[in-house]
Amino acid sequence: MLSPLERLMGPASGRRFFLAVMTNYYEALNVRPDATEEQIEEAFRRLARRVHPDLNQDSPKAAEDRMKLLNRIRETLTDPAKRAAYDRQLAAEAADREKERSSKTRRLGRWLAYSLLVAASLGIIAVSFSILRQPPVPPPPKMNEGSDPVESPVSEPVPVRPATPPAGPKPSPSRRTQAQVIQPGSSVQEVLEVLGNPERIEELGDSGTRIFFYGRLRLVIRNGKVVQGSVGQ
Repeated sequence: MLSPLERLMGPASGRRFFLAVMTNYYEALNVRPDATEEQIEEAFRRLARRVHPDLNQDSPKAAEDRMKLLNRIRETLTDPAKRAAYDRQLAAEAADREKERSSKTRRLGRWLAYSLLVAASLGIIAVSFSILRQPPVPPPPKMNEGSDPVESPVSEPVPVRPATPPAGPKPSPSRRTQAQVIQPGSSVQEVLEVLGNPERIEELGDSGTRIFFYGRLRLVIRNGKVVQGSVGQ
């Protein structure tokens, strides 16, 4: 991976050189901030072999400027006092950027809160206006004294006839007697105690409904309770 200084190896302009000067020195050498002096010297020599004016005869002035920048970086990072001061400068700049970022975040949060408040206020105003525009409810008709109140007709419930089971051979007396013991609402445990284990169990999808088969007797179980029983053909 090339360092920022290596990415500026092409023909330099005033703007590109200014960007190089503003570059983080550690990033310019492509080393970590906790790099040792030996690692810094090694990175300096590697870059010096590329930016030295003797190796860039096509643009000697730009190469000379880059070499001066590289020497300044090396001088700063290999001197303990200068490096400590530079690290404090980087920390202060990072704190300023974080402070600015936090300030922008707070301003954005206040702006969003204000926008939500305005939107809610506009919604309340719109609802209130729509309520005011509704026609008034007419008062109930007045009744003369002594007259009976008019009762509104009430529709009677339509009786629902239970479904007639299909005709077929009657169950055996023993099974009929046992089926009479099993009433709707009986638990599965009561069914097992009276009829024993079913011959077959059929699951009806994911509704939690099962059908216990005892010969021609069928018991519909839902949520652990008997809801219906019938005798099949």
